[in-house]
Amino acid sequence: MRLRLQQNVAWALAEVIASGLILFFLYRIVVKDLGVEALGIWSMVMATTSLGRLADIGTAAGLGRFVAIARAQNDDRKAMLIAETAILTNLVLYLGIAAVLWAPAHYGLSLMASGISLEKARELLPYTLLSFVLMSVTAATTGALVGQQRSDQRSMVTIASLFVQFTVALLFVPHYGLPGLAWAQTAQYLSIVCASWTLFLNNHSGTWTFRVPLRWRFDVLKELIGFGVKLQAVSIVSFLFEPTVKFLMSAFGGLETLGFYEMAQRLVLQVRQLIAMPNQALVPGFAHLKECEPEKIEPLYHKAMALTVATGLPLLAGVAVASPVISAIWIGHVDHLFVLFTLLLAAGWFANLLAAPAYLLGVALGYLRWNFIGTMVTTVGAALLSCIFGFLGGKFGVAVPAMAMLGVGSVSTMVMNCRALGIRLFPARSIFSDLHEEIRARIKKAFFNRCNGRRAGEDIRS
Repeated sequence: MRLRLQQNVAWALAEVIASGLILFFLYRIVVKDLGVEALGIWSMVMATTSLGRLADIGTAAGLGRFVAIARAQNDDRKAMLIAETAILTNLVLYLGIAAVLWAPAHYGLSLMASGISLEKARELLPYTLLSFVLMSVTAATTGALVGQQRSDQRSMVTIASLFVQFTVALLFVPHYGLPGLAWAQTAQYLSIVCASWTLFLNNHSGTWTFRVPLRWRFDVLKELIGFGVKLQAVSIVSFLFEPTVKFLMSAFGGLETLGFYEMAQRLVLQVRQLIAMPNQALVPGFAHLKECEPEKIEPLYHKAMALTVATGLPLLAGVAVASPVISAIWIGHVDHLFVLFTLLLAAGWFANLLAAPAYLLGVALGYLRWNFIGTMVTTVGAALLSCIFGFLGGKFGVAVPAMAMLGVGSVSTMVMNCRALGIRLFPARSIFSDLHEEIRARIKKAFFNRCNGRRAGEDIRS
């Protein structure tokens, strides 16, 4: 269990680093060839089509948890049925959502853009709807891998798909514009679906094989929905935060301002993912411990919390301080709007990151009340205050209250989840000290292994 968690965390870090590098060069290509406003158009269309997630019934939301519990009970057959039912349900459901969403989205874009910008946005719409469907299937196939406690394989697949995305974008964006970026995203999702399902089958049977998921069970779907609807309610409210802020930013600041906000948000979220992504391995870990060793849940939470604080604060503070340099490299000059957005986003998302272990603990144990209330505070509060202050302060009247409410809602979830589950909010100082010593020992061990390997190489050559 300990070895698998460490392996999952290591690969999650590799995924975030690779994703950050690819994102950096991908946006650099778009800004260079198409301009910052193109990113604003891209962000607007993606936010519009993503509203279709409101109709999601949550079949993939808790998939990793259910697969992990079935495997802990040594019921591999049920684990397979759960995965296939979730994949097929998501595919059919999202195809229907995309078909229904086409007309409203086509009209809705005219409320946020006009002229050439509107033409470009509508040209992107069919491609983003296709990506929307593939994204749902991706969530199910990768969720099945996470349930097998193979987050490392999910990360490997994602890293490979990032290179697929970048290659396609490099070939088509300079010649076809934003549709080329949409094709690249479609190629990425297709590669993830095929590779992650193949790996899931191999982990299940122990042999390399491939078959299309065809088995679907209504009783399994009822079980998934029973928990998934509650988790999806949390996810939907949380998800609405991003498009709401983006729509308000576009309304009060314009598409170019939204482009800068999009770049700053991608930068901060990518750095945040260095900590948040490894934490995703906690959900199947907590679910497994609940079935087998419940007394180990609190120590695992405290270690995750200590690691989050010790690494998240310097990382997000570092990206805030380095934002002028990043702006000069990424955009071509130091843009004050980009720098200010980065500072605000770093503060808001650090508060959210701090609450991540407690949030995931609630998901794993099936206690979602305060997850839902915290996300409601964030989304509703951000929408109301950003509307009010947007009229008064424009783009900054949107960004400041949005990040403030993100922090308030996240901290509320953290405090109340720990109180309800009977877990101390913060770990003891000794845990921070032990973590510091463990990190030092690992660095020292890696250094000496490298030195010994170098000496061994010199001995061989001599």
